[in-house]
This record gives sequence, structure tokens and C-alpha cells, in this order.
Amino acid sequence: MSNTYKIINLKTWKDKRGTINIINKGKEFKFEIKRIYFFQNKIDDVTRGMHAQIKNHSILVPITGTFIVKLMYKNKEKKIKLKSNDNKALYIMPKVWREIYIKEKKFSCFVLNSHFYSKKDYIFKLEDMKNI
Repeated sequence: MSNTYKIINLKTWKDKRGTINIINKGKEFKFEIKRIYFFQNKIDDVTRGMHAQIKNHSILVPITGTFIVKLMYKNKEKKIKLKSNDNKALYIMPKVWREIYIKEKKFSCFVLNSHFYSKKDYIFKLEDMKNI
């Protein structure tokens, strides 16, 4: 599964005012950003994702809280825990199923994407992953 995802260590500067985290196109990823979205929880114990994308590359950057991402590709599975204070992001390649498990009410994350939204790019049934 090593060619299906990558943990990005965000460049970080800290001082008495707080922290700045940076992600750079060309260093940590190569694609042009065409879409950015942001999600946050209003309740505890939420599952998001439950899909794969055929062409889209995604980078998940936690802002507040902790979540677990379960990635599935072919017959392999990997669980990755991300915390907002770890200064890491998760780069998910195309054709990788993702399930995002969030246990906290105070959670937020933003996602960088290589493609504009297109419902045709999504696979919503895990069993359909066998056809790609």
C-alpha cells in the first residue's frame, strides 16, 4: 500500500504566539489544487468518506482534534491516526477507498484536491472497487 498514500510532515514554525504549518506544492505534492473544502463535526462519533475517487488526489490536513483514516486498496488495509497537533497531513492517491472515523465533537479538517467535484469520479460502493 506504500504507493497509495503518504504521510506529509508539515514544515512548522513555533513561537510564543503559536504555530504556523506549511505545505508546499512541488515538495510534498505535485498536483495543481483545484478544490479545497473544510469539514467539522457537530456531534460525537461521526464516520465520513466511505468512498474512493478514480482520478482525484486528496490531502487531509487536521485542524482540530484527532481522527482515524482506514484506507483500502485491493486486498490490503491500513489505519492511520492523525492529530491536529502532530503537524502531519495525509496524501491519498486515486483509487484508494477511505473511511474517516471521528470520535470528537470538536473536530475540523481541510482537504486539498487535484480535481473539481464530479460525481462521476466517485466510487460509493466498496464492492465496485474490484472493477477499477
